[in-house]
Formats: sequence, structure tokens, C-alpha cells
Amino acid sequence: MEFQRQDKVVCRILNYIPRERSFEVEDVVSHTKGWVIFVNHYDDIPPMKEAYNNHETLPLFFDRYENGVPIFAYKLYKDRPQKMSENTDVEVDNSDLTIKMSFSNLNLEFSTQVFNALFNSLGESIDTEEKYNIAKQLLLINRKLKVRKGLSKDLFKISNATFQTKFWNDGLLPYFSNIGIKKTWESSDEEGRESILQRLGIILPKTSNTQLECFFEGIEEVVLKNIISAQTSIKACMAWFTNFNIFKALRHKLKEGVEIVMITNNDLINNGGYCLNLNELIDKGLKLHLAEYPDLIHHKFCIIDGKVVMTGSYNWTFFSENINRENMIVIKDDPSAIESYNAEFELLVGKYGQVSQMPENVPERPEYDRSSFKQYISEELVLRSKKRIGNIKENIVRAKALSPNYEPVLQAISAFHIVEDNSSLTVEQMESTANNNAIAERRLHIANLNQRQENLNEQRESLEHESVRIQQQQEEVTEQALHIAKNGDITEAERERRQESVRVQSKELAARQKQIATRISQVISESSTIEQSVNTAEAEINVIQNTSQIATEGGRGSLKINLKWNTYDDLDLHVFDPDGFEIYYGEKQHQCQEVLGQLDIDANAGSSHTRTPQENIFWEDGKNAPVGHYRVSVVYFSKKDTFNSVPFTVTVYPGKGESKVFTGIVYNAKDRREIIEFDYSEKGISYKE
Repeated sequence: MEFQRQDKVVCRILNYIPRERSFEVEDVVSHTKGWVIFVNHYDDIPPMKEAYNNHETLPLFFDRYENGVPIFAYKLYKDRPQKMSENTDVEVDNSDLTIKMSFSNLNLEFSTQVFNALFNSLGESIDTEEKYNIAKQLLLINRKLKVRKGLSKDLFKISNATFQTKFWNDGLLPYFSNIGIKKTWESSDEEGRESILQRLGIILPKTSNTQLECFFEGIEEVVLKNIISAQTSIKACMAWFTNFNIFKALRHKLKEGVEIVMITNNDLINNGGYCLNLNELIDKGLKLHLAEYPDLIHHKFCIIDGKVVMTGSYNWTFFSENINRENMIVIKDDPSAIESYNAEFELLVGKYGQVSQMPENVPERPEYDRSSFKQYISEELVLRSKKRIGNIKENIVRAKALSPNYEPVLQAISAFHIVEDNSSLTVEQMESTANNNAIAERRLHIANLNQRQENLNEQRESLEHESVRIQQQQEEVTEQALHIAKNGDITEAERERRQESVRVQSKELAARQKQIATRISQVISESSTIEQSVNTAEAEINVIQNTSQIATEGGRGSLKINLKWNTYDDLDLHVFDPDGFEIYYGEKQHQCQEVLGQLDIDANAGSSHTRTPQENIFWEDGKNAPVGHYRVSVVYFSKKDTFNSVPFTVTVYPGKGESKVFTGIVYNAKDRREIIEFDYSEKGISYKE
């Protein structure tokens, strides 16, 4: 196909050769390939590059043939260069040539064309002084005429490392490569580095003498070290304070004349009867300010000599030191931080009045979890024992009184071989403790069961929703099967394939539906069991509460076992002693290891009747109960009342060790219920699970 000059031809751009400033193109109709070669008019290169990058076609103008290859132009130019004769002699002057040009806003189009021509003359890289000088001139021109946006970045990108450095050193570009900055920084003096920072717009913070240390372990040691270093004053704002080691350090500093002011809470942790004797510190000069419910503090900070601040999550308690994960920051020589903490401290000192001694009472907090407080203080008492602070046995016994079933307390009793001596306690005190513990255990059990019941209800609801969803899917699959069977637009092979897919889906859905039905059945069964267990626990609480209204009678001695119930029926208490001898109404006495055990109360036997009956077996006072294994049971001897069942309690009162109450129920005459087995030794009682 022959082209005529100025023919308009739609071409696709096949290739771009930057160094030659030329594009290889192809006529989309005849697929004739040719070239667009830019001798000038470089401002037309960018739109052609854009078309090339976006794979777009462009209308071009045929200009001429060279060696049979068509040459196209982006536009029709009046200054098209004429093809020179092959015989024309061209004289080349190799000497330096300087061309001066003037740029003006009066002819912006011309200025822009010249500007773009100079920019395109730089090629792909600024790697010579000549190109660098052109680039400098372009920057100066662009600042006035605003011909090209982003010129600085474009020049920086196409410059090699040498000329990037020259641009930076000459102050022509406001940025530099990271590597270049690093090298320049390393070779610069202090003034040069300050200049670099200014050019980059970086302002470094002023240097400070502030010291800051963070601690996550061994915090007590850091607190003690800073307290001991105090010369003039200690200001402590501490939510809870039970650490005896810190107490001693403060007491020592008070003796040295250091002024100590403390703000803390008047609550059960700081003032619950198991705490530090803060009155001792007050007597030695401590200025104590107390916050009270409902306006409690939660701060944990201390200011030493107005120069050091200790702050963080760490309370001054053994619990914080040994149990919790805590943190503390020590700030030194930071006037601003110390001023802020001082301001808060003085604000609270003004808000909470100074006390002359610790109050005898703690304000009630209706929502306060007293059981959690008891566990907290119990653990503190155990930790004191481990650190050999105070009387070990007394600490453990007090912890046991607060939280008798708390695992850390039970472990401490075993580890320290603590035996509770009940000789100073009355039967009523032992019984009250046993009843309260038994009720608390059952209430906790009920709470756990109710939580499990809630989880099961949620499971059941979720399963039932899933069952409905699967049922809907099964209906959809059935409809799909009918549609496939009636569809006459598919081949039999395709019909069979689709029907097989439907059968697989139907089978999977049926299997899942069966699994759900089985799980729902299991959930219902477990829920029923939980409901029965809750009812049983609640009934046992009622039995304990009812039998606790019956005044306990009979001998106590070194070991006492008491049976109570609330009907006219005749129940009998049976105990096998370490000799294997059964003490009951038929054999009321037996001497074991030279200690006499006897049944001294046998209620509702014969013609006498009461609805507050009890039976009692005890081993004589003044001697340790026989050492060995015991087994306790209750027998329903005869029915004398109208009730279908007879609930009862059996309480064990040891001379040493924990008193416990057990529940049971009998339904028919001659029924026998095994209640408890235990071992007794010189160290006390040990119950068998």
C-alpha cells in the first residue's frame, strides 16, 4: 500500500527507542510498519509515550519514505526538514558552540517548545557536565515560567549519583537520596550537619538529663533502694499498702527524720483487720491521708526528695510482688514530670483530710466482692509466712479462717504442716464455720452449673437454628431433583450427573441433620442432669440451714460426730472406730487405744418423739482421739412420720483440723447411707474424698 504525503493513518505504537527519540509504528489497516523520528518538536514525545504505555492507537500523518520505509509525523509541521541529497557535502565544526536564548511570557508557546526541546535533549540520564548545565538552566527558567510541574523530581530521577550530589551541594534541589545523605552526613562537621537538618526540615529535640528506667521484675528491691536513698521527703500515693518490707523501710526513714506523707484507701485491704499497723507509723511521724468509698484512689506513685518519681501498676503489696504481672517506671531529673506528679499529690492532700489514727471501721461498699477481698488478704498472709514475716502458723490459720477452701491456702497448710487446734473454739463456732463453708461450696457449685446451663442453652439454640437451615436446604435439594427430572433441555448423561450431585448433597444434609439431632438430645439430657444437680445442691443448703437451727448437744471430747434431722422418724448414727468396732445404739461404748468412745444421745427411739432430733458420738476429753481410720454411716431404723424422705446432716468436730458438715437423705426403713471416711492422727483429721 502506497501512502501520499499528509495522509492521515491510524497506527499502533510498537516500540519506543528513547536515545534515538523515535517510535516504531504500524498501520492498523495494512499492517505496514514505519517510524516516527523526532528531530525537534520534542514536546510531542510525551503524548506518544502515553499512548505507547496505554496500548492506544494514534492518528499520524505520512511524511515521506526513507529507503522504502514510511516515516510518519505526530503533527503537520511547517518547519519539516527537507530530505538532503546524497551528494550534499556537510561541513561539521567540532569546536565548542554557545547558543544564547531568551525566554519570555510574551511568547509562552515558543518558550515551552524550546524548554521541552532542551529537556528532551537530556535523554535518559544526566551524566555529563553539559547536561548538568542545561538542567541547571531549566530549573532557573522553570522557577519563573512554571513550564513543567515536578521538574525537580524528574531531573533528580534521571541524574546519576555524581550529579545528584552536585544538585544537593549546589542547593538546587531540596532533597537527596538516603545513601547520599548518609555519606554527606558522615563527611560533614557539626555546622554542616546542622545545615543538612535545616534543609531536610528536621528539628531534633533538645538534649535532656532525664533518666528513665522500666522494671518488670524485682520491683520491691527497686522501691526499697529509692526509699532508703531519701534524704528529705517521701510522698507516696498508693492504692494498697500491705508489704511489710516497705513498711519497715518507711519506719526506718521516719526515725532518721525524713518527712513522709502518704495517701491511701481506707478499705478492707488496707484496714480489714489483717493489715499493717499504720498507727505505728503515724506515731513515728507519718502524715496519713485516707480516701474512702465511694471516692477511692487507684494511683501508684511515689516522689523521693522532689527529684525521683516511681510510678506504674505496682502496689506496695506482697501480692503485686509475687503473684501479679506488674510494671514500674523510675523517672529522674525531669522537672516537668515531677512538677505534674507533685501537683496531683498536693491536690489529693487537700481533698482527703489527715487522720491521727486508722479508723476502726471501713465504709460499706454494696457492690464490693468480699470473697475476692478475702482471697487477696489470704494470699498476702500466705506470702508473709513464706517470707517468715510474723508468726507462720498464726498467718496460715488467719488465712484459713478467711478462705477455708482457697487452693493456695490449702497448699500452704500442707507445706507448713499446719494443724488447727480447735481447743479454744466452742462447738457453736466450729459448727458455724462448717455450715458457712458447706453452703458457700454449694453456692459456688450452683453458680458453675448455671453458667454451664447457659452455655448449653446457647448451644441448643444454635443447633436448632442450624437444623432449620438444613431443613430448608433439604427442601431446595428436593425441588432441584424434581427440576432435573423434568428438564428436557439436557442430555441423559448430564441429567444423571446432576442427579448424582443432588443425591450426594441430600445424603450429606441428612447425615448432618442426624448429627444435630443427636447433639440436641445430648444437650437436653445434660441440661436435665444439671437442673437436677442444682435442685440437689439447693435442697442440701436448705437441709444445712434447717438443721443448724437445732442446738447441738452431747459430749464433745477430742472428737465429736453429730447427726441431725427434722422429722419424727428414727435415724441411727453408726461409727466404725480404728479397731473396726461399730459404735451405735446396740453397742454404745467402746474403748480404743485406751480412749473411750460412746453414743450419748439416741433420739426418737422408743416412744419419745421430736422434730429436732440428733444423735451424738464422742471420744472422751483429755486424751487425743484414737489414731487410725474411721467410717461414718446413717441408718433409717424406723419410719414414724408422714414424709417420703428424710434429709439429714452429719457434722464432724475434730480436736485438731477442719470441722465439716455432710448431707444425706434416706427414703425407706432399714436404708443405710455411707457418709464419710477419715483418718485421725496426732496432727489432726484428714478426710477421704
